[in-house]
Amino acid sequence: MTPSERSAVAVATIATALALTLVGCTAPVEKPASSSTPGVPSESTEIPAKKPEFLPGGGAGENRDYFDYVLGKHFVEGGATDGVSVVAVLVQAGWTKDQLEITPDTTPLGNATDAITVAVRLPDGCLIGQWGGEYSSSLMPVLATGTCLVGATRPIDW
Repeated sequence: MTPSERSAVAVATIATALALTLVGCTAPVEKPASSSTPGVPSESTEIPAKKPEFLPGGGAGENRDYFDYVLGKHFVEGGATDGVSVVAVLVQAGWTKDQLEITPDTTPLGNATDAITVAVRLPDGCLIGQWGGEYSSSLMPVLATGTCLVGATRPIDW
């Protein structure tokens, strides 16, 4: 073996040992527990059997059951998952378009997305619902930007 081959083997051995050491130092990722605590997403959300009351002046926590009922029922019953339909359901339920944020429902190539996320922004926090074959929701604080969702959202101008 030439000196350069030995150096290459030594570097590869050290790199492998370092990688194995770092992998051993990482903590296992735990799945978050289902929760109604603000800032902690739930795994999946049970849809209330009876329609809860909408509290127009109420906060995010006070209206979560109603939000889950409206969106969960819509998605579980096969309602359309495009942005226009989801926004229409929430507006019909009592929220205004200026309170809503929604992720794009198509990819840059024009294909339907696998999941959609919608938020209702209230003074004390955000109700966030997601559909991707299963419905889940969470309560989150309003971001410093004054919005609920991070990243690109679809304009609600229809």
